[in-house]
Amino acid sequence: MTGLVAMVGTVEAQVLTQIGVTDLRNRYGASFPEGTGIVGWLTEAGLNQTINSTVYEVFWPNLTSAAVNPGGTRIGLLAPSLPPVPSVTSSEHATGVALQWFGSPTSGVSPDLSTVVSMSANTFLGGAAIQAGTGTAPVVLSGVPMPSVVNASWAGSSGVVAVDTDVLRRIDYLVDRDGVTVVAGAGNTAFAVPASLPGQGYNSITVGASLGPSSGGFSTIDGTGRLLVDVMAPSTITSHAAPMVAGAAVLIADRAQETPALGNADDPRMVRSLIMTGAEKLAGWSNTSTQPLHPYQGAGELRVNRTYDVLMAGEKTVGSVSDSRGWDLGVGAVGVQYYFVDNNYSNGRISVTLAWNRVTGDPTDPTGADRTDAANFTLLSGSTVLAASALANLNLEVLTTDGVSTPLTSLAVSQSTVDNVEHIYLTGLAPGRYAIGVSGGSGTTYGLSFNFVPEVPVGWPMGVGAVVMMGWVVRRRVRGR
Repeated sequence: MTGLVAMVGTVEAQVLTQIGVTDLRNRYGASFPEGTGIVGWLTEAGLNQTINSTVYEVFWPNLTSAAVNPGGTRIGLLAPSLPPVPSVTSSEHATGVALQWFGSPTSGVSPDLSTVVSMSANTFLGGAAIQAGTGTAPVVLSGVPMPSVVNASWAGSSGVVAVDTDVLRRIDYLVDRDGVTVVAGAGNTAFAVPASLPGQGYNSITVGASLGPSSGGFSTIDGTGRLLVDVMAPSTITSHAAPMVAGAAVLIADRAQETPALGNADDPRMVRSLIMTGAEKLAGWSNTSTQPLHPYQGAGELRVNRTYDVLMAGEKTVGSVSDSRGWDLGVGAVGVQYYFVDNNYSNGRISVTLAWNRVTGDPTDPTGADRTDAANFTLLSGSTVLAASALANLNLEVLTTDGVSTPLTSLAVSQSTVDNVEHIYLTGLAPGRYAIGVSGGSGTTYGLSFNFVPEVPVGWPMGVGAVVMMGWVVRRRVRGR
């Protein structure tokens, strides 16, 4: 396999105000859930270091840092071998990622994240969950807590398309079967396509960086032409942008866990949809009816407060009327299903996102209804790979109405035939009631979210930064943050 390396850079300046976390803390105070009871997996490319004449793969953050590991109880290490005293050494890159994600008390997006399992990318791919190269369906190892969120601030390739395809399908299988949200950095080479692993997955959330060069564009394996970046975050490197989004996913999971009526929001389809709907478009953003996202911005830049407001508006049902915002973990049906939403602004802008999972493992179960169904594996080029996949085709539309419950004129459609996300963004809308139509994919579970906000000017903050990419087995050693 080719070398795994960390996406490197410096810890970003305070951005919690920009992405809306400070606003939420001010509004909710002590009642704002920031990760209590939630499990996260911090997967990192390891750096080989010689300790007492033995070479170890170092992948964990600074375990002695009170901001990273308060009380020394938050982080557990999962690896084939560890040095006698892991706290005497650490990965600066992993520490930077940890601070952005769950740094306490104020540096991270979700500082109350209770449990963190730190593991190397090799362990994640080969044994802890994905079990690539085996005939075994992805599982979580006995004794390792099931995560709600996995962060992957690394990227790379095995060098074999069939194996990379297998890994992507195994990650998608884990997301779909176990309801795990996987967040991946896109990479920091401007206008370059993200590396195959894990940035070209269907069901994961791929994150770009809005303050520096960032990869993006369209998929090159396991189905070409798919848009790869889902959302951006304000960092010079995607290694630190991704954990901000992972933190947003933790906040959703925590609130969903604490509030039964919001419980469906923890589904990764819903998490992805909510985060993308809340995003802020930056200068130059555009999409088309068949390409729902911008190739490099995705749905825009992370706004946790807007995502959270949509979450707190509550789950809706087909045919319901919402005031400004709402969401639904729904199921596709024959024909068009309509949701109605009232715009109260003279120049309203609406953001709508529809997301669903690519299903792998069993082509006879394209909707993923049977999550316990064993995966369908086959032998290919000497490796046992996950051979089957199925992708439903859903469509999204926004229409005017008669002011009550009859859709009238279509304003926009999103009809990609290769992506498992549809997105519509409209501005300058007059007050009144609008209809959101979901069609196709009968029997397929989807996450739909929508939000009306006042019209405001946008701008694209630019900066500088650099990135290095990572692969499966370590070949290069990278130092620095």
